[in-house]
Amino acid sequence: MQPLGVGEPTAIGPYRLLGRLGSGGVGHVGGQLPAGVGRSWAGQPDGSRLAEASLIRPGWIMEMPGDAVGSRHLDGIDDLIETMEAETRQRRGAPGAAGHDSVLTGRTGPAQHTRWAPHLVLLAAEPSAEDAVKLAELAADASRLGIGYLVGTGSGELPGAAWEMEIDEAGRLTAPLLGLSLDAQLLPSEQQRGVVELFADADPERGPDGPDNSPQFLVDLSEQGRPAVYARLVGSYEITGLETPDGERSALLHEALALLLLHREGVNPRVLASALWPRGVTDDVPEALLERLRAWLGADPDGSPRLRTDATGGLTLARSVVSDLDVLRSLYHEATQGDGADDRAVRGRLLTQALGLVRGPLLSNRPEGRYRWLTYEIVDAQLPLLVADIGLALSAFHLEKDRAEKAIEALDGSLRTAPSDERLWHELLRATHSTGDTARLHALAEDLLRRSGARGLPPRTEALLDELLPSRREGAAAGG
Repeated sequence: MQPLGVGEPTAIGPYRLLGRLGSGGVGHVGGQLPAGVGRSWAGQPDGSRLAEASLIRPGWIMEMPGDAVGSRHLDGIDDLIETMEAETRQRRGAPGAAGHDSVLTGRTGPAQHTRWAPHLVLLAAEPSAEDAVKLAELAADASRLGIGYLVGTGSGELPGAAWEMEIDEAGRLTAPLLGLSLDAQLLPSEQQRGVVELFADADPERGPDGPDNSPQFLVDLSEQGRPAVYARLVGSYEITGLETPDGERSALLHEALALLLLHREGVNPRVLASALWPRGVTDDVPEALLERLRAWLGADPDGSPRLRTDATGGLTLARSVVSDLDVLRSLYHEATQGDGADDRAVRGRLLTQALGLVRGPLLSNRPEGRYRWLTYEIVDAQLPLLVADIGLALSAFHLEKDRAEKAIEALDGSLRTAPSDERLWHELLRATHSTGDTARLHALAEDLLRRSGARGLPPRTEALLDELLPSRREGAAAGG
């Protein structure tokens, strides 16, 4: 990243500029890693600079969640493929349900409040030949779904690539299909380390010795840890421990609290204002809301406010303000990495409690036209994965003791929130097969076929059905 030159602006409106990434014949090229709501990438053909662009929301900015393998969020290509397979399944179903043929047309139609944000995946680790084929399969339908993959390779041989940019030995970056030829910039080693640290420091899941799988906010699950304020976000939005605010401001206060609960690491006040008023308001409006929010949340018994400002100016909540999502993550962590890891009875109890918290999609009763910032939150994709992991773990717990019906119950419960997770369907097929009830297995297979529609069953599901229910193929052949 280049420092800003003499005479260049240090800010655009209220947004502080951090530097410039590079330039060429078409102008400057830049991107940014903002704090707060999601990660955004912004482009400006003439004069783009690295800025705190999560705060900027003109129509030409594409805000998107970003996953960088080798930098943050995901541990490796296997995790990436599993995550993106799940999101791809979700995105394929979403446009049709809203009456659109793609994510892009959905962004302008009457279902804008349910639209998926574009998602850019940055892959810093070179994939194997097998993984490259899997990525190509995922990317085949990606443009319609609003997903982009940027992969760095040493060979240039990547199946399914729609665009290619090459840096030659002379330091020229060429993109023939775009008609670009630029001077590529190689950062000095010190700045390369700085870029890596930029990603690492911004990762809330990174511990002092490397990646940490612990949730960023662990709840005290004992009786002594009972929260003063408890919000239910998984399913319909409900709050206990606070009086319902009067008047029209109630909806804004609830929305601001939900955003803070989903960002325990803190939210910049300007990011909060940008999320609640994407078209912009004068400074006195969000300032007044924060005062009302602070008064509504009140203080802990020791007198400390429950809405606080940290050393960086970010807004944070006291530990006495907790959501069911915090509890859900803590229960799963304790069941799989805490006391439940070595104690079977504790593991079963914690997993059962965790699944009992799941009442539906995130903030399922949010009003139309509000909570649009949730479109840019990765938690909307993470929650179904977490619920599926809990269901799979609880199913395995019951199957260890041959309790197939209990396993099926756990899997059915998870499928209500993660209906497209192929892993859950596979385990449900296996658990149903273990009951010995062939008619029931046939009925489940037929249900799966109906759900898959014209696309048909995924190959792995088809293969599993052939293994567990070979009579299905024989019946079809006889009927033909």
